Amino acid sequence: MGYETSISGEFEITPKLPDAFVEKFNRVADMTNPGSFAEEYPADPPPDRIEGWCAWRLKQTTGAPWPPYECTRLSIGDGGDYGKFYGFEDWLVYAVRRIVRENPGVKFAGGVTWDGDDSQDYGQLEVRDGGEVIVSHGEVTYKEYERHPAPEAA
Repeated sequence: MGYETSISGEFEITPKLPDAFVEKFNRVADMTNPGSFAEEYPADPPPDRIEGWCAWRLKQTTGAPWPPYECTRLSIGDGGDYGKFYGFEDWLVYAVRRIVRENPGVKFAGGVTWDGDDSQDYGQLEVRDGGEVIVSHGEVTYKEYERHPAPEAA
């Protein structure tokens, strides 16, 4: 059991990233340990505050029936226990940084939303061209809808 977070959506990256970059990124992410990234990218390890493992995965798309016809997609991986993917915001920032540093000029489109078990835990993630990550947390507010007066005393 434990805390669950539902994450949906994806980012389209154009132009399509090199296959070798995608394969290395996914292979390192599959190692399920922040230390794996530090070993593979010693000059640019993930920040110490990142917890857990990286569930972000890259997937190549070619010949899609809609634009962009060829791109790389960044999304939460298929299968596994991705509802327990903690630190997904920090991992996204790190993944985007890796992508932009090794592939300057890429463009991002799309977005991701999340909804956690706690009713106050929801929001959206956006990546702007250049690699700026925007995290928007949702907020629940209550507005008075109608009033029902107290009954009169008998």
